[in-house]
Amino acid sequence: MTGILWLAPITPLAVSARYRNTQAQHLTLAYGVERSPYADIIGLPVAIAITREAWNSEVQALRAILPSWLPCQNANPHITVSWADGSAPVKSNLMLDGEYREEPFESIVHCMVEFVEWKAKAPSMKTWKDSPLQQCQHVWKTGDRQGQQCPELTRRSGGYCTSHRPKK
Repeated sequence: MTGILWLAPITPLAVSARYRNTQAQHLTLAYGVERSPYADIIGLPVAIAITREAWNSEVQALRAILPSWLPCQNANPHITVSWADGSAPVKSNLMLDGEYREEPFESIVHCMVEFVEWKAKAPSMKTWKDSPLQQCQHVWKTGDRQGQQCPELTRRSGGYCTSHRPKK
């Protein structure tokens, strides 16, 4: 069972969203993991300290301090509060590694450790490099190359090299 290990606040935090996109409040501890290594902590109550509100032009998050026994994959534990159109909640991780504005936001939050199982296979982070190479599908219809297939290799999903991909 693959999924996400997270902390879910028992009572939602009273913080105003700076952007219109929001989600159920949570603090991701481990993403894309198996349930079994964490079985002994799932369901435990945990108190965490919220120390700062941080934001940039894309996302808003609350910085957190976790108990030392609690595992966390993120270098900067946080709860994403909101994000701008065209952005995504995962960008909170990038924001907290870069430039952002912040203000004090002090609170003790009581949470439960939960495991959310993915219904389907974990989302993949495929890039163009993961697509197999294939020969361009273009076949010349006229001229001295009539009937010949383009020798170029491509990874494009349409099957045509850059020179021969259909115009939109």
